Amino acid sequence: MTILFYESLSRGPMTIRGSLTINGMLLCHWIQCRDCRKEPIVETIDVVAAIIRHDDKIFATQRGYGDFAGGWEFPGGKIDPGETPEAALEREIREELATRIAVDSHFMTVEYDYPAFHLSMRCYLCHVVEGDLTLLEHASARWLDASTIDEAAWLPADGSIIERIKSELFRC
Repeated sequence: MTILFYESLSRGPMTIRGSLTINGMLLCHWIQCRDCRKEPIVETIDVVAAIIRHDDKIFATQRGYGDFAGGWEFPGGKIDPGETPEAALEREIREELATRIAVDSHFMTVEYDYPAFHLSMRCYLCHVVEGDLTLLEHASARWLDASTIDEAAWLPADGSIIERIKSELFRC
């Protein structure tokens, strides 16, 4: 993995104090206003996540790459410019799991501060329309129910969803 860090690039009234790039992909900027000299602001990354349901179970995937390798999450990804969250979710699941889903409803939005960025994650209840949830990017996957959902080592942002799933979907 290649990590590059750039310092102080001038952009109008703001100064980009640093950028985090991993394997050539820009993840975020630290920004500071040159006029007010306030503390740096960490960039927000907007993502979507699929809570895929079947019977009384939900589908979870295990990261196979990056800083969060080994952590469990709900599959999904970044929203591209001009893309609706629902379209982004359908695209991400096709790309990551070779499966077509239907987005049923918005479940919740998670706002979570990681050390290098702020994550805004829109979570949707979904179901499989076509496909077998083939792992193309993840290390592993599991169908979890009320008795097994706490066994997964959830990534911090995804873990914040679990209590609501247990109370509203599993009625625990």
